[in-house]
Amino acid sequence: MKHICPLVLAVMLAVPVRAADQTVAAALGAAAAKLAAEGKLDKAKEICYKALANDEDAAEALYELGRIFEREGNAAAADFLVRAARQFAKEEAANPAFGGKRVDAERRVRALNPYALRYADVMTDYARELAAIAKKLPDAMTLEEAWDRITTLQLATVVPPEKMPVIERPAPKVVKVDKPDVPAPRPGPADGPGPRPSSVTPTEIVTNDVPVDVERALKAAGWSTISGTWRKKAENVYEVTNGKLEAPKVDGGVQVIVHKGEGTVKVMVRNARKDNPTLLPKDIKGYGYKITGNKVRVFSTAMYGIDMLMTTSSAPPQAYRDMTLSDANARNLFAITIQDGLLEMYINGKREHRSNYKLPKDGPFIIEVSGTATVESPKAAGQ
Repeated sequence: MKHICPLVLAVMLAVPVRAADQTVAAALGAAAAKLAAEGKLDKAKEICYKALANDEDAAEALYELGRIFEREGNAAAADFLVRAARQFAKEEAANPAFGGKRVDAERRVRALNPYALRYADVMTDYARELAAIAKKLPDAMTLEEAWDRITTLQLATVVPPEKMPVIERPAPKVVKVDKPDVPAPRPGPADGPGPRPSSVTPTEIVTNDVPVDVERALKAAGWSTISGTWRKKAENVYEVTNGKLEAPKVDGGVQVIVHKGEGTVKVMVRNARKDNPTLLPKDIKGYGYKITGNKVRVFSTAMYGIDMLMTTSSAPPQAYRDMTLSDANARNLFAITIQDGLLEMYINGKREHRSNYKLPKDGPFIIEVSGTATVESPKAAGQ
């Protein structure tokens, strides 16, 4: 998929679904089906996107979008129809009418891509075999190898969640990093008599502590590398200490809900700037947000003329503006989408920045916590 529709990104980055949202999504999906039957395809697509923004697994909305994309010759049709068939199968017992739609969705998928359904079945069987091997040989090497296979093949994007292998991971690794010798300062007159202290070699302890269920959920949400200490407080809600998420993506979107509290949270796309101007903080390498309490600094491309100082023709990230969020907000939603040079940034659904310049094509997307902060539904999508 070369270009990514902002509405599709909104669906991919949707916040956790609630029962009320599912009801709204189902009603919107039925309305979209009626509009599509009347030939009002653009309106039907719009309603489908709204349904999926409420529930990313809304079966009828996925089905109608798949059928519309099929008519338009859009390669995404098979993906939506596969997801629709899967959801219809889950809900068929409660809603027998879904049986016929599931059969139709599977028929359309076979016509579009004869291997799509078979691939999902093969990967599901493979996941089952991995779980069996890990259960039989639960040594550290086998478990690490199994997790490497799960990550490399991105099984969470293909295998239904209820069929993903439940594999424990070895205990978190504690890595000791010896810093270079740091000579002790020479004693001055006020230091008094006594022997002069010798050089010291402090040791930094770096601990990664990510429970297996948390790692599985974060990788399913689009993140490939997870570090730091993560504690699950509620569904999709995590207390993070000195943690970082990375996704090797260039185009797409990232979102996270940051709860009010201590700690600093950075949310960045294209986080690989190597030629930052001196006026940019050293810890800022991409485009996005730096959030501390209710203070937000927005880094974008909006400081005109700075390119004249650079050795490249692309627009570097700059401190665009500072914001103060309402103290009444217990949680704030931050989202960024980027496609080629088109950068859009949102806070609580309101667009705070839009620009379209030549930008460096380097990843990754990141969410990084310094200190301790609570974050909710961190997601990355794109390519």
